[in-house]
Amino acid sequence: MSVNQESPRLRPGVSILAETHLSIAVWLFSPEEKIMLHLLYILAFTVLAFLAVGNLIRSLVTVGMESQRPQQFRANNRYASYPRSQPVPHPELLDEYGNIVNEPLLVMRSLTVQDAREQLDALYKSSPGGNDEGSELA
Repeated sequence: MSVNQESPRLRPGVSILAETHLSIAVWLFSPEEKIMLHLLYILAFTVLAFLAVGNLIRSLVTVGMESQRPQQFRANNRYASYPRSQPVPHPELLDEYGNIVNEPLLVMRSLTVQDAREQLDALYKSSPGGNDEGSELA
């Protein structure tokens, strides 16, 4: 025994719960009240947007002013009471005793194109499967 009941027509993609809430909203508010609620939402989010943008601009100005002030006058710097006469070098520029290394750390020898090509050819020939056929293509 099957009962032939007609199901309520739903809009595509709208759940029964959402349809119920929509029908309650339609029932509770008149069209004028709905327009007022929309305007209230727009006003509230506009105020929030202006507050957020104002806060962003104030933060950018504060960071800009902080970067322009000398370091010893910054209030939140915990080392402000210890003025430095000279900056401390990077630890990689110091030897094991803490003295500054005054010699070059990287020495590069310049190569001509021909020297580089000869070295690459020698590496290729010494590699497994390297033969003299590659030089004939050039």
